[in-house]
Parts: sequence; structure tokens; C-alpha cells
Amino acid sequence: VRFAALKKDFPEVAEELFFKVLKLDKNNFDANYYIGCICFDKDQIEWALKSLKRALKADKKSIDCHKKLIEVYEELGFDDLADKHREILRKLK
Repeated sequence: VRFAALKKDFPEVAEELFFKVLKLDKNNFDANYYIGCICFDKDQIEWALKSLKRALKADKKSIDCHKKLIEVYEELGFDDLADKHREILRKLK
């Protein structure tokens, strides 16, 4: 399954499937990452942060996850945490 395409073309179906995956494996990177993105798009910032942090635990080198966390932290006004993830991105590239 191409998760990004599913999220884009069928967001309600994607969200439901990702939550089902999380019931089976709460640490699944893809489900946590995409739930975080969906929540961010819906202005559910705290839920997005929780999901993205869990995704990052599963894959600390995920460039996409660090990028999305920068957006979340900027939205929350936590510029120091956004800068921390920018620095991590520089090291990963």
C-alpha cells in the first residue's frame, strides 16, 4: 500500500486504517507518522505531536518525520525544539 497516496486520495479511509494498525502495533512507524500528518492537517496539533514523537522513536533517522516535527513545534511556538530537529536534519543529510 502506498500510504502517501492513500492519505491524499482517501483521507477518511486512510485515517481509519492507520488507527486499526495502531491497535495492533502502537509503535508502527508508518501509522504513527501518517496519523500525525493527518492530525496536523486537521489542526489537532497535540495529537499530531504525540503521534510524530512515537513515529520518531520507531525510526530516529526519518527525515520526513523530523521535517513534520519542525512544523508542529513552530506551530506550538517551541522554536528551540524546532531548531533541535533542524540540526538533526543537517546531520542526517
